[in-house]
Amino acid sequence: MAFPVACLGWETFLLIDENPDWNLLLFIYSSTLFLYVFHRFRGSLNVTGENLTQRIIWAKNHNKTLRIVLIASALFSFYAFLGLNCRQMLLLLPMVFIAGGYTLPLIKKGNERQRFRDIPRLKIFLITVVVSFITVWLPILSDSGFDEFFSKDAMLLLAERALFIFAITVPFDIRDMDFDRKFNLKTIPLLLGEKGAVRLSIIFILCFLALCFVHNYYGNLMESGFLSAMTLSAIFTIIVLSFTKRQRSEYFFSLLVEGTMLVQFLLVLFADLL
Repeated sequence: MAFPVACLGWETFLLIDENPDWNLLLFIYSSTLFLYVFHRFRGSLNVTGENLTQRIIWAKNHNKTLRIVLIASALFSFYAFLGLNCRQMLLLLPMVFIAGGYTLPLIKKGNERQRFRDIPRLKIFLITVVVSFITVWLPILSDSGFDEFFSKDAMLLLAERALFIFAITVPFDIRDMDFDRKFNLKTIPLLLGEKGAVRLSIIFILCFLALCFVHNYYGNLMESGFLSAMTLSAIFTIIVLSFTKRQRSEYFFSLLVEGTMLVQFLLVLFADLL
């Protein structure tokens, strides 16, 4: 997960025709790795009995390894954070709050506390917002001020990224349907059904592609080579989404669904080199 997300940040630098900020990409990679491992590590401590999944069982069996990765990723994240500029640090404040609340019970509800992901239908939107913001606006703020923050190109690029991330996040909720049903989590697949959720994902990818064409016509960044890359990326992603079922193996989700981000980056990189 961490490497494809960092590649999306690199992709943004290619689209805006700026040299990659390697310190920022290190931050995106290490902080994403930290959050992912922390979520798995905490789950391995709190989930027991019949609620164990393959991922949680693996985490319990590799507890020491997770601790080492957690500490190392935290140190790298802190080191890279110190190299960010003030604009990027300001943007990160709400992102850190959202990311922390995704795993930690920060919200008080009656006599109990709950995580953001436990709020009905909110989980997928939180992931979409955080990933889109850190892979689009953080790179834009590397060399630009807040005057570029709400430019036409920046907003179109942010919307495209959000549509894409939303579409490829839905399959993970499909994978977790049985687990989420036990905890009464109101996710999109549980509301629309498995096939309905897949159709919704494909619709979002089609909206992503349509917005890329709009960007090509009205904006300054989505040149024809990049548009071709996004079109091929959308076709590949739709094929992957079409095969999504909750019975698929972990490799399908970890390699193919997450791999759609990497495929898009490689296509954009190839277009940039031409």
